[in-house]
Amino acid sequence: MEYGICNTTQIPLRSTPSEKAEMVTQLLFGETYSVLDHKNNWMLIQMHYDSYEGWIDRKQHAPVSENAVNMLIKKHVSVSIDPISLLKLHESKVVPITFGSNLLIADGDSIKTADNFQGKRNSINLPQPEKIGQFAMKFLNVSYLWGGRTFFGIDCSGFIQIVFKAAGIRLYRDAAQQAAQGHTIDFVEEAQAGDLAFFDNEEGRIIHTGILLGNGKIIHASGHVRLDNVDHQGIFNADIQQYTHKMRLLKRMG
Repeated sequence: MEYGICNTTQIPLRSTPSEKAEMVTQLLFGETYSVLDHKNNWMLIQMHYDSYEGWIDRKQHAPVSENAVNMLIKKHVSVSIDPISLLKLHESKVVPITFGSNLLIADGDSIKTADNFQGKRNSINLPQPEKIGQFAMKFLNVSYLWGGRTFFGIDCSGFIQIVFKAAGIRLYRDAAQQAAQGHTIDFVEEAQAGDLAFFDNEEGRIIHTGILLGNGKIIHASGHVRLDNVDHQGIFNADIQQYTHKMRLLKRMG
């Protein structure tokens, strides 16, 4: 088995081995993966953080040993919590990294802490659900991008996943997968700040999610990351004076 690590700002994973294929998600700096297959200049990989699969360009593959990967997976993570910050790997390489990037670096068969880091970090030993709202608000007005997990563009479930990652709570990648995690809350009046709301379409399929902030407010990525009103019916967009998403269920993840 081959293993790799993202040693640049981000790497897009595509649905098929083609530059024109749809982006399904992104690897962030310091995230690791297994290589499942090869096709021409493309590699099918599986991310270790959430088991998501996709194709990456072989040029972006940075090999790392199985021993280093195992240590990175077991270690308590320190992540960047600035929108954009700089990490100096060595004299000739400075990498801009985004919120939620890992700050442990693989060096051969060993790992080391990123000391030459210019920015704020959060060291995670235990889940920190109290920080979810604070972290979520950093993304306000970031543009929507299908498959995105960064301040350069983010989708609804990518937004949820990366905010919760920074707070030490591991979630799957897609909204429907996330809806299967955590504990169900029966009534919106019982929900707390940091709980998740999930919304479905006419076929009953979960297609959207957002973070409750309390006082009838929700932050979610729809067109851009925005604040809206929420109640037992769903999300009410005050700009257009109508409900845009139908409530399906509430979950507590912390």
